Amino acid sequence: MNALRYYAVANGRCTGIYTDPQEYLQQIHQYKNACAKSFSCLEDAERFMAAHRRFPSSFSQLKKALSLGEGPYCYVDFEYTCRNEKPKECKNHGVELLSVGAVIRNASDQTVGQYYSLIRPLNNRILSEYCKELTGLCQEEIDAARNSIPVLKEFFAYCQSLGVTDYLNFGCMDRAALAFDLEDKQADDMLRDQITWLKDVQECLDRQLLPPSLPMHLSLSDLKAIFGLPRDVSHNALADALDLADILSIFAQGGKDVTILRTITAKRRKKFILSMTPRPAAPSTVQSDTANTPDSF
Repeated sequence: MNALRYYAVANGRCTGIYTDPQEYLQQIHQYKNACAKSFSCLEDAERFMAAHRRFPSSFSQLKKALSLGEGPYCYVDFEYTCRNEKPKECKNHGVELLSVGAVIRNASDQTVGQYYSLIRPLNNRILSEYCKELTGLCQEEIDAARNSIPVLKEFFAYCQSLGVTDYLNFGCMDRAALAFDLEDKQADDMLRDQITWLKDVQECLDRQLLPPSLPMHLSLSDLKAIFGLPRDVSHNALADALDLADILSIFAQGGKDVTILRTITAKRRKKFILSMTPRPAAPSTVQSDTANTPDSF
């Protein structure tokens, strides 16, 4: 029986690590400047990929991956109501918007605008203590804010006035959470359509940075460390939007800390392996019929 081989394609039709030799050959056959190698160990294949990974010298690769226009680009973040260990402190209406923050940069990576606004929830009006601690918001400023519909309309109108072509957010949950928030408040169809303009960059960055054999996500904190930014995440919508813009700017220039990336990847791999390892069965508590009978002589 032949031992399993791992075929790493760092430059080819579709980069990644393959175990099927025919599929591997399809990626490099007659491909100009192909870069590939086979290994007996998955970790060696991943190290090869990390050493030969090519980051874009401009925004072109990211633009292609996300089907972006020519800019300006809006980097946007949203904060939501959040519970703590006492669910009764929040009514059961799901998450609601608390704030929206955005930074707008043109194709030359120059900031041309910023937006930030707090939002007053309709159902979960009282902030949990956990939410206050996490976001740094206080009840008084939330009580004085507008609800989500006029804020989002103002936000999109502002971005359109600057000619924004694309809205980049971090994480796949924003669109679903925004849709839930707007449905609960009976928003018009135009606003509901506008939230579908969001493009999640987390998945794109995961594909670029993580081995394909590792189905995990990098957090904003992880990415800040990888790209040389202070790792703390403030959970302030504008600050997090600025972090996202800076991360993508450094990514486009090809800068990253390989050591930190490898450390994070190793931790993710260990966590993934543990999650896939079957737990040992609990010892049986059923005793045999003779367990309680006196010994016979």
